[in-house]
Amino acid sequence: MSVRSCVLGILVAAAIGASPASAADPVALVEDVVGPSPGVGAFEYLAAGRRLQLAAGTTLVISYLTSCGQETIRGGTVVVGRERSEVVGGRVERTHMECDTKARLSSDQAKASGVMVFRAPPRRPGAPPPPDARVRGPSVLVDLGGPGALRVERADRPEAPRTLTLARNDLRGGRIADLERLGVPLAVDGTYRITGPDGRSLVVLVEAAPDGRPVPAASRLVELAAR
Repeated sequence: MSVRSCVLGILVAAAIGASPASAADPVALVEDVVGPSPGVGAFEYLAAGRRLQLAAGTTLVISYLTSCGQETIRGGTVVVGRERSEVVGGRVERTHMECDTKARLSSDQAKASGVMVFRAPPRRPGAPPPPDARVRGPSVLVDLGGPGALRVERADRPEAPRTLTLARNDLRGGRIADLERLGVPLAVDGTYRITGPDGRSLVVLVEAAPDGRPVPAASRLVELAAR
């Protein structure tokens, strides 16, 4: 076994940690691929332990769903970890922006079907519902899991709801709705109820990005389907 193979084996073990079960769960989302494809495309989920070989002219941008880190990787061998990647023979730039992991489905919620899995506490009559989660806008991403109906409605003031019937080619990666791209940008400081094809819904408060910085996918992603 070569020294390089040994190093990569150590990096894989370090990246996914001690629990083998955790390696099967998607932990990151590909935001962009520029140059020769390393075998993944934009808006594809990556599991811990996934190894990618980037050509010298390839740039890969990924967003970690729990640590909220964004990585821009140029060339080299990449091993996806649970909170960050290990990179050999390439360059990586890391940034971080706070993201609300309550916008993610838990494993129990993902197994539920046809129910409203997110439930807000009781509120006084006439008051807007408190948000279940906070996302950065206005270009919010909603993982529907696949084609179907998406309903977006203001929860903090009267406004006509928007219902979109989306085909697979309307969705990023065949499953993720980019609301701004679909003509439904969400207003900063607005509260919205977003409902997916099977009735799962989430109330979100849309916040501005700090200092006008570009917003990583993890900070603007709402999950209404299992990864």
